[in-house]
Amino acid sequence: MGNKKSYGTQNDLNLKLVIALSRATTGLHRGASRNMKENGLTPSQFEVLEVLYHKGAMKVCEIKEKILASSGNMTVILANLEKDGYIGRIMCETDRRSFILDITEKGKEVMDRAFPLHIAYLEDTLKNLDESEKREIIRLLKKMQGLGGNDEGK
Repeated sequence: MGNKKSYGTQNDLNLKLVIALSRATTGLHRGASRNMKENGLTPSQFEVLEVLYHKGAMKVCEIKEKILASSGNMTVILANLEKDGYIGRIMCETDRRSFILDITEKGKEVMDRAFPLHIAYLEDTLKNLDESEKREIIRLLKKMQGLGGNDEGK
């Protein structure tokens, strides 16, 4: 015990940062997942419905881009949402080989219940951070990803 191995100051700091980020995101996802399950949704299903709920109808490739999902997993998610009556398909006018997905009334009803719970959960979970701290975290995370960081997370 007490025989802590060091990989150098910067590497040790990098490892601590990754662990802290991982613990924070894992905790956020775990809590958010509980709210989604209360409404019969998986996190991935919630993400798809959330995009359609707020952005409107779109092609599968656009949804995948918005939620950063893999195509194999997306097929199952969409099939289950359609089977449950939460989304519907509309044939694309310009490309008969593809279709557009839209949220149904049933899907809107579940999001009318689930999304306010999600917002309340985030508000409670992130209440110890003030507005400037949240903006700074967003900026730093974007900088870490090489995305600049001047945008405010939109």
